[in-house]
Amino acid sequence: MNAMKMDAKRSICSVKMIIIIVALVFTLIFSSWDMIRASKKDILAYGVIDMLGTALMMDKFKVLMVMFTAGIYTAGFCYDFKHHYIRMILARTDLISYSISKFIVNTVAVVFACIASFYVFLVVAVGFLGANLTQIKTVPCYYQIGYKFPVLYIGMMGLQFGMVCAMSCAVGMLFSVFQPNTFVCIGISGMVFFSAISYIPLGSIFDVYNLISMQPTLPAGQETLQGIMFLWGMLYPVCVILICTYLFYRRMKWREQNGLL
Repeated sequence: MNAMKMDAKRSICSVKMIIIIVALVFTLIFSSWDMIRASKKDILAYGVIDMLGTALMMDKFKVLMVMFTAGIYTAGFCYDFKHHYIRMILARTDLISYSISKFIVNTVAVVFACIASFYVFLVVAVGFLGANLTQIKTVPCYYQIGYKFPVLYIGMMGLQFGMVCAMSCAVGMLFSVFQPNTFVCIGISGMVFFSAISYIPLGSIFDVYNLISMQPTLPAGQETLQGIMFLWGMLYPVCVILICTYLFYRRMKWREQNGLL
């Protein structure tokens, strides 16, 4: 718990978190600007959910958003290693606690940044840009929640996208223990996300593109129960994060045995 408190202070409770949330909000606004402008001119009526859905499905800035979230704490080990803090930290805790703490806090920080940025975008879009909250053209999988509880649905979108971002960042953090370079591990996170949405076959249960688009990925398709689909959307990234945590610990143990810490 002490290790997690330390990591939380360095990531979640930091000025960097606020800066990255602001950067994510500006990216969402930029991605949705054409839709916002069309709504303001009464050409077409787009809702906030439509704007976020389009940003997650169609916009090329998704990779940039993942790299923003990776900048929160994915390079935590790089910082500890570069500034020689790692030995002092491991004098007070063990490798298992260190590894688990790093990945849990990184996941929480990334998910929090995504959810917070989605809700800040909601406030900005409705309050300042005149977007419509209740106007929803399509909510593919979670249609009942989208129509009845649009604010809750936006949180679900942020949580789902955040978990996928955290999964990508977990791979970047795993890479950092092999090559402690901040820019490389952040770039790896973006590359993993881009590869996942580009090359994992559409329609498979591991289809990341449909997952962040709030589309069903299980074999039953639209007949899949909403709760089961959303549960899979959480379990899939969690499994990848757990694997990365274990491999990170094994590499850390190897570094300790070979005097590379």
